[in-house]
Amino acid sequence: MRRIIITVCLFLSLCLAAPALAAPSRDVRTLNDGGEALETAVSLFGGAALLRDVYDLEEGGEVPQALTEGVLLLGYSRSLLPNGNGSPADAAKTVDAAAVQDLLPQLFAGPAAMGETPSCPCIVRQGDSLVFDVSDVDTESAGGGYVFSSWQDGKRVTVLADLYTTIDGFGEDLDVIPEECLTWMRTVQFVLEQDENALLGYRLVSMVSYPEWLEGAVSEWELTMGEDYEVNLPTFFHLDVTDDGADTYKADQIDAKLTVAALPASGEDPLAAALEEYASAHPEAAIVMEAELGHFTAETDGAYVMYVRPEESDTLRVVTLTFPSERQYEFSFYGEIIRNSFYCEGMGLG
Repeated sequence: MRRIIITVCLFLSLCLAAPALAAPSRDVRTLNDGGEALETAVSLFGGAALLRDVYDLEEGGEVPQALTEGVLLLGYSRSLLPNGNGSPADAAKTVDAAAVQDLLPQLFAGPAAMGETPSCPCIVRQGDSLVFDVSDVDTESAGGGYVFSSWQDGKRVTVLADLYTTIDGFGEDLDVIPEECLTWMRTVQFVLEQDENALLGYRLVSMVSYPEWLEGAVSEWELTMGEDYEVNLPTFFHLDVTDDGADTYKADQIDAKLTVAALPASGEDPLAAALEEYASAHPEAAIVMEAELGHFTAETDGAYVMYVRPEESDTLRVVTLTFPSERQYEFSFYGEIIRNSFYCEGMGLG
């Protein structure tokens, strides 16, 4: 599968005249004014976590050597860290080991050290120096993070980010990377500390990962046809029950399901009436009304719901996605992609 995706990406990069769909991302929620510096730091720490398979970092705990090495490898590969003994284009970065150790407190808030024996074969000790071979870093698969929510408390910034890998166009905005070349991996919560003396303007305090996504390669989702609707769904969903205008799709791997049901539309403004009724029954829900697009969405613990009113229709379509609460961020992302792909009785939401 990986070879197939790489081939597709190479083909897309050659066919400049043929437009490709850009990789979809979730809607931004709440952001502080971290700007490009925050995004760069998150992308570095997130990419390093993917590169070296690190999932968590406890505040005050010793930074895992694998994460330390990953951050250094990507930092040198992306020219984010100073390299006094070579050109930015060099495939091997030779750096004084003491200078490397001096960098770590500028990257991590907790204790971090380079082990005497690096765990990655691409890092070699030569006397008092460390040689970082970055020739294969960020080539076949580059990792990054998309910040969709962040909030600040004093010098500390808490960030929610979706981590992804891409094999074409890393460093470009997500809206220009072809969706065939990007896979969403997992959501991570980072806590960073602002520090004007830090190399990136932030130091990593802690990191908590949510479960690996079941199907983050959106380009592999399948178009699913109902009686009078169509929608793009992850391949782990299959039609289980059709009953009186309601279709239920169940997941193969976990306790999750999606239903598409029809309700009668009543009153002068059926969508507004449905929103009022739903909000009354679910006061904790985060609701987004987009009347001009004929729908509203609501998110609660373990559920993502969309009400759709096609123009001049005498019915409302209700799409309900339920899932384990520990996969909230993963499935709310799925819900947004489903929302953008849903088409019913001549009305598209994308």
